[in-house]
Amino acid sequence: MELIWFFKTLNKYIADYKWQFILLFICLIFDAAFDSVFRASLKFIIDAAIVPQNYGLLIFILSLLVVGAILYICIGVLGLSLGARLGILITNNIRYSLFEHLQNLSMEFFGRRSAGDIVKCLMSDTQKVENGVITMGLTVVTLELCNLLFSLIFLFLLNWQLAL
Repeated sequence: MELIWFFKTLNKYIADYKWQFILLFICLIFDAAFDSVFRASLKFIIDAAIVPQNYGLLIFILSLLVVGAILYICIGVLGLSLGARLGILITNNIRYSLFEHLQNLSMEFFGRRSAGDIVKCLMSDTQKVENGVITMGLTVVTLELCNLLFSLIFLFLLNWQLAL
């Protein structure tokens, strides 16, 4: 139940940046897809091009890999910049909400807490949330789940009996 509450609260801060998140997830999916295609291409390079000495096919596959690598780098840079930008925007929204909440608290609260604790909450704790949720949480989990999914797809395509 707490996990549902957490995602509802997080959605409040993410909702303004829905399209940027969608673009970030598309970048992550492309990243995982290229990793899987690269691993699978080694099979085709060896089995279909090198062993039968079909050098035309070898050059074609390597050309596709070079074009894919260039796209991979460009989309990777876009994904990294989007992830960093979203992390900063969401952290600023959390800090703004926390600051608004602090202004509505009673003077008794400020008498019980030191100024250092309050500043720590505003600065370092929100940064930890950004690192844990946005940077490491959403992006890494999405990337690894996509890697797992694409690897399973290629495993079934190569030999479905062994995949089961």
